[in-house]
Amino acid sequence: MMAARERGVRRLGQTGCDSNRAWPKVGLITLPPACDSWLPARAVPKGRHMKPEDAVEAIVLEYGRATQLNGVFPNAHCGYAVILEELDELWDQIRKKARDRDPEEMRREAAQIGAMALRFMVDLL
Repeated sequence: MMAARERGVRRLGQTGCDSNRAWPKVGLITLPPACDSWLPARAVPKGRHMKPEDAVEAIVLEYGRATQLNGVFPNAHCGYAVILEELDELWDQIRKKARDRDPEEMRREAAQIGAMALRFMVDLL
């Protein structure tokens, strides 16, 4: 098995992540401090990714909008079908050539996947 260092994965503490600072809150959710030590090196180009708290906020907003619009999932099959539909919509963007992708559409679809997964957990589990 290839060692984490050989794969380019940074270990916790190697980036100077300060785990003692206060964790930001988004609604009722508390997020860990910004720390990229779990990401593979060069996994996300600098300046092109969302902050975790922004991503969670987008998911929570989409969750509220979708729940208000459609109510609760009646059963697991329906929940699965909706998650799969959202995943297919993201996949449609991913399959495009990089220059033709719409980053905003990809963020929207990713937030919808997260929101539907949250709905599944809240409504059915």
